Amino acid sequence: MIHLKQAKWIVSIALILGLLVIIGISFAPCWRPDGTRNLYVYLADAFLHGRLWVPFQNQWDIARYEGRMYVVFPPFPAVLLMPYVAVLGIHAAGTQIPALLISVLNVYLFVRLFRRLCGKIDTIWLTLAFFAGTGYWCCMTWSDGVWYFAHIIATMSLLLLLNELFGKARGYLAGIFFCMAFLSRQLTIYYLVFALFMIWRAHKDNPRPYIHLIQFLAISGLCVGVYMVYNHVRFGNPFDTGYRYILMHEFGTLRFKKYGLFNAYYIPYNFYSYFIKGFNIVFKEGLRMKPLHMDFHGTSLFAASPFVLAAFRSKLEQPMRTVIWITAGLIAAHSLFYFNNGFRQINCVRFSLDYLPLVMVLVAGSVKSIPAVVWRGAIVVAIILNIIALFVVPVIF
Repeated sequence: MIHLKQAKWIVSIALILGLLVIIGISFAPCWRPDGTRNLYVYLADAFLHGRLWVPFQNQWDIARYEGRMYVVFPPFPAVLLMPYVAVLGIHAAGTQIPALLISVLNVYLFVRLFRRLCGKIDTIWLTLAFFAGTGYWCCMTWSDGVWYFAHIIATMSLLLLLNELFGKARGYLAGIFFCMAFLSRQLTIYYLVFALFMIWRAHKDNPRPYIHLIQFLAISGLCVGVYMVYNHVRFGNPFDTGYRYILMHEFGTLRFKKYGLFNAYYIPYNFYSYFIKGFNIVFKEGLRMKPLHMDFHGTSLFAASPFVLAAFRSKLEQPMRTVIWITAGLIAAHSLFYFNNGFRQINCVRFSLDYLPLVMVLVAGSVKSIPAVVWRGAIVVAIILNIIALFVVPVIF
């Protein structure tokens, strides 16, 4: 006879399998085995041929500088793709297969981390929340594109980092994982705050507590130094990532020319977009009876993933809670000044994936203080919204 706990486990597994089927179906219309849509494939090929520039491609978000074209995004995803591109070549090296395989690893890393923080059933619910109830689903579906693939790699790197910090907190390994994240998404540099806190917390009672901090800072400093040299060789300035040379969409060009890459003028729209804007389907002009597509400017974090609000009720120890909010707050605040809110994105703020793995730790710390029907219900709402946005609207309509 099946006990209640076993029944809950079976239902949870069935739910995960059902969602994987839906994700697979939504993935199919976006399936592109050709690697020529992803700039990281070109950059990987460039590295294999001993150069930092790529052949001219008629794509957005590529920089023209002194007659050559450069990929402005941090280089680690391209480094990771080098063996894959070396074997298959540019045209066959579609990035969606690597993204799917890495996503399987990410699920494992997520479960491994959160089993340390909460119970088995709660871990399953939080896993469903992160992978099916946030912008991760959108990024996985569109992982043939350079922006989205970077989020998949950065998530892997951050989950590796968090597993290490909540485990043995070895300075050298934490430093390597931090570098992987930073060289995939620059704003993850603020994880430096949380990493230093966790390494000190783990080793403060050891005879030589500073050894792991020194290891972490040395490797992180080397990583930042390599990135600065990379920028200097390409653009003649270690602090110039090349973003000011990129070819943009029309509204991006207008914004950039008037206000630059970062400006306080962007805060009102970005704040609305990140934290207030609701779920939005674009309907055909005229009678407005036929859904055309989802709003590519996305949905705010709290509207698309309402379970995140549980983080404000977290019962984690006060110092850790404070440092997590400082780290996530620095990332979110920095992105408010950016000229782009993440376009294109569906039912999400994709930039939130830079701090969501850490905020989910706060959510895990709240599950015992909030009625299960409330926070689990919020997860169900988030998943249903993603199903509508990523499956019903694009596939059925």
